[in-house]
Amino acid sequence: MRKSELVQRESLVEGKIYAEDYGDNKEVTQVYYYQYDGEIEDLIFSDNEVEEVKWLSKDEIIEVMKTNSDQWASSMETFVKINNDLSGI
Repeated sequence: MRKSELVQRESLVEGKIYAEDYGDNKEVTQVYYYQYDGEIEDLIFSDNEVEEVKWLSKDEIIEVMKTNSDQWASSMETFVKINNDLSGI
């Protein structure tokens, strides 16, 4: 039997906040980090805000952002900044 892992807000590490202004479209992205080595299907979120969790490589994220940009609240530029910040940890 696999063990589920309840992800609570207190267990997340806060990253930076990124703000973008595209005229009528203004976006704010708050980044959180969570270290987890288990199976993605075993994650349970307590905030009722998380709709879906996927494991994607950096290249997969870039490809999906190029082909389905409407699925992402943030821009490619912000993703690159987030990735660079994470790489520096």
